[in-house]
Amino acid sequence: MVSINGKKGLINRKGEIITPTIFDEIDEFGMARRGWALVKSNGKYGFIDKQGKIQLALNYEFIDEFGIVAHHLAVVKKEGKYAMINRRGKEIQN
Repeated sequence: MVSINGKKGLINRKGEIITPTIFDEIDEFGMARRGWALVKSNGKYGFIDKQGKIQLALNYEFIDEFGIVAHHLAVVKKEGKYAMINRRGKEIQN
């Protein structure tokens, strides 16, 4: 992880840019997240993979990470409302 002017990005061991320094926060890549990292930019959260590709769009005010509630589901908050989503970002209905 690298930081420039308070924004974070990722580089590989060769110093090549994986993601530009556009994120306010980048969490660690986790096994429960299938190797994804939680990222935040402009007050919204999402997930990226180790190649820097966005796997879950930064659309959420809050994400209770995958694996805490259920391995394949996460609690999210979007537009002031809470919901459960799967790894594709699809809302799960009760």
